[in-house]
Amino acid sequence: MKRLADISLMLNVRKGEGNLVTLLMAYSFFMGGATALFYTVVASSFLISFDRLMLPQVYIVGGVFTYLLGLGVTRLQKLMAFDKLAERMLFFLISSIVVFLVTYHLTGSRWVFFVLFIWNRVFVLVNGVTFWAVVVKLFNLQQSKRLSSLINTGDVFSSVIMYLAVPGLVKIIPVDYLLVVAVAFLIVCSFLLRKIHQKYVTTASTKSAGTSTVEKAGEAAVDPSYYRNIFLLALLPVFALFYVEYIFFTESRAIFTDKGSLAGFLGIFFGISSILEFFIKTFLYNRLISKFGLKLGILILPASLVFSFAVSVIYGLGYDTAGIFFACVALSRFFMSAIRKAISEPAYQSLYQPIPARFRLNIQGRIEGRAKAIGGLAAGILLLILVNFADLSALQLSIVFLIVAIGWAVASFTGQNAYKKAVRDKAFIFPTRSKRTAEYKPEMQEVEKPFDLLVKQVFSKDEKERIEAAVGFGGSSRVVYLK
Repeated sequence: MKRLADISLMLNVRKGEGNLVTLLMAYSFFMGGATALFYTVVASSFLISFDRLMLPQVYIVGGVFTYLLGLGVTRLQKLMAFDKLAERMLFFLISSIVVFLVTYHLTGSRWVFFVLFIWNRVFVLVNGVTFWAVVVKLFNLQQSKRLSSLINTGDVFSSVIMYLAVPGLVKIIPVDYLLVVAVAFLIVCSFLLRKIHQKYVTTASTKSAGTSTVEKAGEAAVDPSYYRNIFLLALLPVFALFYVEYIFFTESRAIFTDKGSLAGFLGIFFGISSILEFFIKTFLYNRLISKFGLKLGILILPASLVFSFAVSVIYGLGYDTAGIFFACVALSRFFMSAIRKAISEPAYQSLYQPIPARFRLNIQGRIEGRAKAIGGLAAGILLLILVNFADLSALQLSIVFLIVAIGWAVASFTGQNAYKKAVRDKAFIFPTRSKRTAEYKPEMQEVEKPFDLLVKQVFSKDEKERIEAAVGFGGSSRVVYLK
């Protein structure tokens, strides 16, 4: 027991938090493993089953679907307790994947992987509705800051394990059957989530946190141009993710021509990215931000992409789009995985600080939900035009994105300056302490009772007697010691 207490102390887990943190870490672990397996298998299966020209179309369909699904979830949040909604969303995810798998094994239709590729985004949405909703509801601000990173290590560790296990698993198990393992992980998540809700969710914690009136009031508290800045800075990383992912996937597909080898390569690549993400997040993030400030966190991702794409474009123009060109594209995709998750996303969350705390969660959910859906949709539409109609090559697409990345860097610099201005102009209002006047009288007047009787009333089950004892002690000159 002492050893467990020492471990808890080392991990900054305080008394009474251990069981909940353990359950949440277990949930994070199995959800992270399921997500890693699902993404690797579905991405490789989709790329082998369809031509590269289908990627922009699936991005467009996925963007529209995610936007509509997000609106639907927002409405359900107003009508349903968050714990019931979370359990039903997770059940929807599990049952839908099972239906798709059964359909595929009965029909062999490749279009199942078209839908499953879109379902990657449903994983992210469900994880937000289930895991992070519990963290927000059950932890206060100090607990969230102290424990969120620890809880999220379950996701990081399982992602590393499952990504790196894929090359070995595909030699034993057919690639498509790995999705059965992902479903099994999700079923474990459903049991863990149910246990968390049964043990820790109270009636008070299921109440809705805000309405559209709250959102409008929050918007009025900050300059509208600031909202446009943070909306753009939420949209651009998602746009870049899909754009870079398209180039990375098409180049990978050209090198790895069968499903097993492609799944193995993606597993190793994203496994290494997860390892580096963990080390950056654990050992570098706080040092970098404390030394260089928010500016570095906002600018580092677009600046990194400008560098990698500038090298790839220069090499591609001078030589060809093989070898070093693919290495630069892979480096860009690594930046989108590791740098974005470990540095850029945590730094971006700081941009919501100037928004009053009581409005922050509602505004944040609305901006990020819409911006990310629109970012994916915009990337799909642009790629559809550039690839399907203009028939641009990978090198030409890289030139276009280099221009976008430069514009993104400028927007990041502007957004960081807007943050400084919003903080500088923010009016901090502190509550004033009410002054007791000579005419002040407590609601319950002091009564003359023996001192010993007042001491007994402290432990009374009757609230009025306890208040009467407190008022009585206030007018007494004797000191009370209660054990």
